[in-house]
Amino acid sequence: MGQPASRGMCCSLRDKGSRGGRFSMSAEIPQFIYSEVELPLEQPRLLAFAPLWQSGVVGARRMAIASSNMVHVYRLSDASNEEDAGSMTMHLESTLSMEEGQEVSALIFKDQDTSRHIVVAYGPAVGHTGPNMVRVWGCESKHAMPLGSPRSPTSWTVQEGYSASLEDHGAPVVRMAVSATFLLTGDGSGECRAWHKTRAFLPRAHAKLHNGGIIDLVMDRLFCYSIGEEDLFVRIWNVPELKQVSAIAMFLCENLMPSPGQLAPQSPRKRKDAADGMDPPPGTPAPTPRAEHLQVSEEEKTAMAQSPFRDLQYSVRRSQRGCLDRPLRLARLTAVRRPTSRWSAAQGTARGTNMPRGLLFVAGVVADGQDGIPDGSGVLMEWSLGAEPHCHCSQMAHDTPIVVLAHGPYDNGPVVTADEKGLFRVWDYTPRLWCSQEVQAGTAGNTGAARLPVLPAFAVDPLRRALYSTVGDRRLYVWRQHDHMEDGETTSP
Repeated sequence: MGQPASRGMCCSLRDKGSRGGRFSMSAEIPQFIYSEVELPLEQPRLLAFAPLWQSGVVGARRMAIASSNMVHVYRLSDASNEEDAGSMTMHLESTLSMEEGQEVSALIFKDQDTSRHIVVAYGPAVGHTGPNMVRVWGCESKHAMPLGSPRSPTSWTVQEGYSASLEDHGAPVVRMAVSATFLLTGDGSGECRAWHKTRAFLPRAHAKLHNGGIIDLVMDRLFCYSIGEEDLFVRIWNVPELKQVSAIAMFLCENLMPSPGQLAPQSPRKRKDAADGMDPPPGTPAPTPRAEHLQVSEEEKTAMAQSPFRDLQYSVRRSQRGCLDRPLRLARLTAVRRPTSRWSAAQGTARGTNMPRGLLFVAGVVADGQDGIPDGSGVLMEWSLGAEPHCHCSQMAHDTPIVVLAHGPYDNGPVVTADEKGLFRVWDYTPRLWCSQEVQAGTAGNTGAARLPVLPAFAVDPLRRALYSTVGDRRLYVWRQHDHMEDGETTSP
């Protein structure tokens, strides 16, 4: 590892096995285990993967990883997670170097069903001036060679090798999203532009989405969803016209759940709730007169009875009775995500539909100065869209702001969040949000630092049921669904 970028390189998975690869709120079976790949790139901060869906032609699997001034494009082996995940390799195919005073600001593959083209946004670094560019490079070599062959990677520069150049933004492009037909680019001034991919990136529309800049931008077949720096709205726009169809005011619903980090799950045999005179958790949690929203459905009772987190869920309801008597205020929004499935993400969004339906996940930061809540805490919200959008569930998710919000690798989730300290949490959302696993990948959580020098990045691989993440050092984490044995035991690949 650590070879110069001008030479061919193959990275192989190093399985953590039992050396700390399992982190979970349950000591029994974690949902994911992970392996590490050592990277030659200093301080990676952006991550992209394709293909997300299977098209008619089976194409190469690629991952793009970017630091502030360098982009590496890797081709991944086709070994499946179930059969030979431990031998997956990453071959460095292409590199893109920024010029002095330039830095990479966003990264995405041009299409969701192929990795043939990579789209890179870059602009002037802090203290420098210059144009803000979005350019497209082709990843397919004219002389294809077998994976792992000793061929030097193709070296691109910002001045040559690209196939398209989009130069209309007046501020750095910070978010990009793609559909089958369009590319959306959103910048730090709040402007978004729609480009027609199948017509040589012909400009289609542009609009001011937010004042003060775009924080996050995602898209499904017919709509895009954005959040900005200076408001607490998720704004929904039609594609490609970029006409606003709805502005949903974000708030925390009454059944806000405390953070898993604020709770200390204990064994029912050892815990005694002498302070409040409450008995250990009964088989069926009983509602209280003080808070009608604590009543649970028969479905929730069944789920709790069968869940290894029953004691934790009981503590959540006890905490609600004690400290969440009034709604909490949001200070800002940090991320928005639609389900990654190309079927569920388009649920109810057939042409002619005025409003999207289905789920929308939103992350925000709770306002400072509220009793019982640490300043800067990150909250996760699950919203149901439709004619009357409503918040289904709110969850205190992290003690610091959420900077990663992802969905997958399955059609029904899970949801993955990460905060500024590199703490990842996995959330299932049936019947409501609950944390099934956590991984402290960054060093900030161990050293007491306020945040990581470089924030985490994340990518989803639905076809291989895998997740990929970085935390600003030379490690790439490869998450895989834990293998469950028929007799109830677990194995590490």
